[in-house]
Amino acid sequence: MFTTHRITDELYDDNYLLIAIHSDLEGHAMAYAINSVCGLLLKRMDRDHYLDDDRHFASFDWEDQINGAYWCLIANSCEVELAMASGGLFDNDLSKRRDPLIREHREVDFFLKLESGEPGTMAAALAAIKALDRVKTAYPLEPQSLKSKRNLTF
Repeated sequence: MFTTHRITDELYDDNYLLIAIHSDLEGHAMAYAINSVCGLLLKRMDRDHYLDDDRHFASFDWEDQINGAYWCLIANSCEVELAMASGGLFDNDLSKRRDPLIREHREVDFFLKLESGEPGTMAAALAAIKALDRVKTAYPLEPQSLKSKRNLTF
């Protein structure tokens, strides 16, 4: 006799603030730009955020111990290589595909997540990020409205 246990959404902590960022910058350049305008110290995490064996997303974080806040910048897309068997001239062709972290917001390039912070801090960060030259737009998102919010839990 087997028992099935299901994990419900109630176990996931979605008590955080979220900014969606549209930009053509690479991850390290975006982290540097945010650090310079917001006064943060984001650095590359030791291990990327893995959803499965093939999909991993660049992540930068900083724990602000003075204000009791945790900041995390994560890329919304990753490149996945697929081996395609072909009977032609080249034996193994590689195909590349971009997979989003949050499927319902495919057009977003980065998410900036603030845990345990004050809404005023997030508003100031949002204004500073919008003022960056290479940022097309940035806006707040409600984590509760996301269907795939579990992907932001790590």
